[in-house]
Amino acid sequence: MKELIGAWKLLFITNSTVQGPNPIGRIVFTPSGYMNAMVIDGDKAATFKNETTWRNSSDVQMATLVRPIVAYSGPYRVEKIGKDIFTHVNVEVSISPEWIGTDQVRRAEFGKKDGKSLLTLFPFFTVSLLLHAL
Repeated sequence: MKELIGAWKLLFITNSTVQGPNPIGRIVFTPSGYMNAMVIDGDKAATFKNETTWRNSSDVQMATLVRPIVAYSGPYRVEKIGKDIFTHVNVEVSISPEWIGTDQVRRAEFGKKDGKSLLTLFPFFTVSLLLHAL
C-alpha cells in the first residue's frame, strides 16, 4: 500500500499516560516492507537534554527517561478486510523484550488536513496515534 510508505511524525496519542502529555515520535514504513517506530516522553527528554548523557547519567536518571519509550521494528505486511486496512508488524527488535517475536497489529486510516497527509493507527487497545507525513 503506497499510502503507508514514508516517514511519519507523531501529532498526538489518545489515552496515554506513559509518554506524557507532549510525546515525540516517528514511524517509518519502507517500500521494501520494513518499519521502525519510536515514541518518547518529550517533557522528560527536554529535562535531560542539556545536562545528562548516556555516559554521565545515573541508573535512576536513565530509568526515568527510558522507561516510557516505545521503540520497535520489523517486517510489516498490509491486509485489507472490507474497508479496513491493517498493518501487521513482526517485531524483531524492541526496547520492550516482551514484544520481540510478537505480531503488532494496527488498523490504519488515511486522511488529509491543511494539505498534509494524515495516518491514524488504532491498536487493539485504547491508544491511537495521529501522524503526518514528513
